[in-house]
Amino acid sequence: MTRRKRSTRKRVMTFPAEIIHESLRLCGATWKALPYPDHQKVVSRWVSVYGEIYKSYWRKKSGPRAIADAEAATEKAFLLVPCRDPSQRGWDAVGEAYSCLADKLPDLTEASHFVDIFISPQNLSWTLLYGHETDVFGGPIFARVGWCVAPTPERQEKARYRKRN
Repeated sequence: MTRRKRSTRKRVMTFPAEIIHESLRLCGATWKALPYPDHQKVVSRWVSVYGEIYKSYWRKKSGPRAIADAEAATEKAFLLVPCRDPSQRGWDAVGEAYSCLADKLPDLTEASHFVDIFISPQNLSWTLLYGHETDVFGGPIFARVGWCVAPTPERQEKARYRKRN
């Protein structure tokens, strides 16, 4: 079996660039687009840290509490990174990512109808994830690096039991 090389070309999709730009303008941000190879590297780093953020062993906050914690954690500079096309499986760089400066974080709820997007500082110490069903499930998700708790053997057994039954 031969492994298929990962493409370095951008995926074609309906990317909400204008919606993202308007969200950035509304929060008073300045931004510049990241080169696509840098976008891919950031997504890869993010996936290595937060790739299983939807798993139950991740402590996370959602909705207004998530936004408030992200606002408190940000120090004006942040990355805005589209990380999943909802019509595809798995995390991947899609569209265009941005390096941003702003006193306030943008509201990406409308853009998240087209693409999953995360906001994080360069060091990825925290993340605010706008998934494609953000408005259905109560808002974006906020998590910090240290909030991942590895499942205990008992917890793993309970999960296996629930899957079987």
